[in-house]
Amino acid sequence: MKIYKNTNNAELLNAGYISARTYRALQDLHINTPGELLEHVGQLSNILRLKRIGPKSYKELTGVISQMDNRMEFNIEEQDEDNMTLSETHKKIMRQAYDMMDKGEGKVKEFIDTHIPDAEAAFKYTCMHNPIEVIEELSKEENIQLRTSLLSFTNILLQLLEENGIIQGVLYRSLKATNSYIRHNRKHFKETDAIQYLITPETKEYLERTYQKLCQQQLSVRAKNYKDKYMPHVEDMLALADKPIECYSIAMNGQNPPKTITEIFEFNQNFKKKFNAIFNMDKEDIEKRNLKYNYPFLKRKQVEFVYNFNKQKGYEPMLFLLYYYLITSESRPEKTYTLFYGLKDGIKRAHEQVAKAMKLTRERVRQITLGDIVIQNELINDEKKWKPYQELFKIPYYTPETPLFLKYKEEEWLPRGLDVFARLISLKAPYRSEMIDNVVVAINKKILPNVELKITSHKLYNLTKGVRAEDKTISILDETEKLPENEQQCAKELLTYLLKNVYNVDVDSNGTILLKQNTIDVRKELYKILEDNGKPMHIDDIFAAFKKKYPQHKYKSSKQIRSFLYLQPHIKAIGKSSHYALDTWDGIYFGSIRNLIVELLSKSDKPMHIDDIYEEVIKYYPKTNKLSLLSTMIDKAGHRFKQVKKGYYGLTSKNYDTH
Repeated sequence: MKIYKNTNNAELLNAGYISARTYRALQDLHINTPGELLEHVGQLSNILRLKRIGPKSYKELTGVISQMDNRMEFNIEEQDEDNMTLSETHKKIMRQAYDMMDKGEGKVKEFIDTHIPDAEAAFKYTCMHNPIEVIEELSKEENIQLRTSLLSFTNILLQLLEENGIIQGVLYRSLKATNSYIRHNRKHFKETDAIQYLITPETKEYLERTYQKLCQQQLSVRAKNYKDKYMPHVEDMLALADKPIECYSIAMNGQNPPKTITEIFEFNQNFKKKFNAIFNMDKEDIEKRNLKYNYPFLKRKQVEFVYNFNKQKGYEPMLFLLYYYLITSESRPEKTYTLFYGLKDGIKRAHEQVAKAMKLTRERVRQITLGDIVIQNELINDEKKWKPYQELFKIPYYTPETPLFLKYKEEEWLPRGLDVFARLISLKAPYRSEMIDNVVVAINKKILPNVELKITSHKLYNLTKGVRAEDKTISILDETEKLPENEQQCAKELLTYLLKNVYNVDVDSNGTILLKQNTIDVRKELYKILEDNGKPMHIDDIFAAFKKKYPQHKYKSSKQIRSFLYLQPHIKAIGKSSHYALDTWDGIYFGSIRNLIVELLSKSDKPMHIDDIYEEVIKYYPKTNKLSLLSTMIDKAGHRFKQVKKGYYGLTSKNYDTH
């Protein structure tokens, strides 16, 4: 038998819950139900003050109240069947009320259509059933909606009965009481029902943590021991929330330490308020509180970010959480790691600096920073939480421009650059970082174990240095071909990226380094100018052609290139005429006119007429005239020429027949 607030004492007597003596004592006090008894005494401890109530009656009554359901009972099935006969008018009115009632929507409408399909079923559900019973498959809001639908049914039915003058009898009174009961308890749920059926796992988890925390903070040692033994979980404590203090002794197997029971009772009354506050929180608040509990190092805005990220993506931002855990951790290895690599402030420190700050030896700092530290936080270290990041750990390398890095940096609000990102992923996957002229590259040691990026990139860069008078090419493939075949492509891509972005070297898609001319070989350029012209040129003409090709060159006059003309072994001066030619050309005499005349006269046994000499000379010096030729032959300094007879000349070193 279920005991309710309005269960009659006679029923309790017949069921054996109370004795005849107790029943008569209550009758004399005009107390007919357990509910009236509680209203009369306030607390069960006052029952012993009632007239004719002794220890035996007190035990019977506290047992009844401990089993009492706080709801009212309106079970028409137990009423007089003659008084409950439903006429056709009653049935018609019920059908009309059922058609007019608000049946809700979604799961509530499905429940009503399935379990309350017609007017008679609606009447039985409200008046012959507990109308505020929690439906397990419905949520809190849906249970309230169902109760609202039942309330609308009873409201309409009562209104129609009153309009038809049917305001007498058990039917009307039961409907009236049921309507009032639903209206006052529409949003009320027993704590035990709420925790069993209505709260989410996240809310229950938060509630249990709150319960254990408050017990630890507020209960005495003795009370904690009783709590741990008899009420270890929140549902155990809440089962007594609506019970009088005497029921706590029953729950603790009859033990009755008054001070401790009073302490637990008062604690439960206060905790009940806490439970109601938590029960009425929305899902978002609960999840945020759970996040703060799981990750106490997060600030409010960071909790908001993690919640929104999880809601959007379906998983927590583990890189974000790992970063903020590391920079706030007081664990010595984690703090050492953070300081050395500058995760918090971007300032990388030497082993000595970290050792001094952490009061460790330099060797210990080196061991920590070279090894893989173990994250102390179990939730952050949980491999299940890192499953969404598996694609991240399969990338062979990361540069500051890798799309996946940029994606995670933006999505997870990661500060700074690839240096921090590389340090974070290296704690969860086999990555190593290399710094090449302030550019960080993260390399997967499992995929690219043989790539010595820093050494190879510096080697290639050194090949690009030096003076180049013409364009030149170097192939990256010469270096990558030394690696295993499965690493060659990634190595080529990495080296290409570094040469382009770090060293500003031109590299094409085939891995060829294009080394452009960075200096001018003046001697070579002058030779080429003469070669292209194909005939002797004056120094001014050579300089004009040079400046046309290199207008930005620093030389301003032809005098500045004269030394280069002399230094070029294949360029010869044509006498003192400032003309120059290539020594490979035929028909070019590179001595002076005077030397040419000496050579002509040396080959002749006879003096030569000036006209004949002139004819030979103009072959090599076409701009020379006879007058210039005669002045040249005077040669006062050398005395190499003499006039043998009028118009004829010879060498002073030779004797000629004058006849």
